[in-house]
Amino acid sequence: GRTLEGRMAIGPDSRVEAGRIWQDMRNQNLRFTTLIDRIKENPPKSDSRVNKLIRSLKVPADETDHILIHAVRTRRSINVTAGQSDEHVAAGLVELLEEDTFVIVPLYSPGRELGVLIADNFVTREPITEELISALESFASQASLAIEHSRLYMAMEAKIQELEDMGHELEKNKDLLVEAERFSALGHMAAQLAHNIRNPITSIGGTARLLARKNRDPEQARFLSMIIREADRVEETLQDLCSFVDREESTMETIPLYPLIRKTLALFYNTLRKKKISHRLNLPEPGPVLRLDPHRFRRMLVHLIRNAIEAMVEGGELTITVSHDTGQVILSIRDTGHGIPDHIANQAADPFLTTRMAGAGMGLALVRRIAEEHDATLELKKSDQGGTEALLKFSDCALHQ
Repeated sequence: GRTLEGRMAIGPDSRVEAGRIWQDMRNQNLRFTTLIDRIKENPPKSDSRVNKLIRSLKVPADETDHILIHAVRTRRSINVTAGQSDEHVAAGLVELLEEDTFVIVPLYSPGRELGVLIADNFVTREPITEELISALESFASQASLAIEHSRLYMAMEAKIQELEDMGHELEKNKDLLVEAERFSALGHMAAQLAHNIRNPITSIGGTARLLARKNRDPEQARFLSMIIREADRVEETLQDLCSFVDREESTMETIPLYPLIRKTLALFYNTLRKKKISHRLNLPEPGPVLRLDPHRFRRMLVHLIRNAIEAMVEGGELTITVSHDTGQVILSIRDTGHGIPDHIANQAADPFLTTRMAGAGMGLALVRRIAEEHDATLELKKSDQGGTEALLKFSDCALHQ
């Protein structure tokens, strides 16, 4: 779409060679299909003179006044005789082709322009008649169809390969989804237990301490001391619930960021479809390379993407954007849910906070901890487009390709 480039030329390098070829064709009564079969078996040499000439041809697509671009844009054949035609013929083109009489026939499909064929009678020097142009246009039509079918086939093969890779990836990472659901369930359970138990236990422990200070009976003091000690143990257990995720040692590797994002998002494709949520990836090339623990990093992405999906009860759009410049990489995960209030955004990683907008605080506490392990910061804010935006900002660990 940006440049018209010479790809292949078929023809002799000199009239002497041409005479020998034409003589062989007459002696052997060769048909056109036979010639094509021979070209398939022995493709034209890329280093032949005629191929070197055509491969040096490059015309920007925005040069609409160039005769080659004009032919392919208007989808009309142009016959050039002695360097003249209805359209302006660039002198450089005649010099490059070393021929001033030729015909340009466009290659195109219904949906796009594909290129041009340039043909001449370099050998016979005979005029290029309307009959010859019509025959070449018929050939160009079939060639265009073959090119388009080839492109569609290649695109289909690429899509099949992508689906197969996605299937393998989903199969390998089912345990990641199970683990994420386990963290989610434990997070909700921990938040509920903390809310329901911490206040009564604090009251019991405080009351027992108050009674112990006023009591003079050794037997009662022993029982009160037991109450205080066990209340402290329950409070410690509640504190442990807040940090229930194992603090395993990170295994850092230097890894491209984009494949991790795409593979993690693939885990949610069925959920996105069922909840009528579209998704958009803004991943400008070249992608950044980060020093990270791939397993823990994907666990962090799973929590953030799942929270975004859960916030869009009535469908919406999930947008993942990466921006990077010297020294910093910013990963944004944005939903179009109800949005997160400012007073909640400031305490969203509190393990005891559980809201539909922020998800389970336990999960976000895990996200924040993993982010810190990667020298990154987590920021939650209300998006300007509505919904919530989670920003992960990486600094010193960012390595650019």
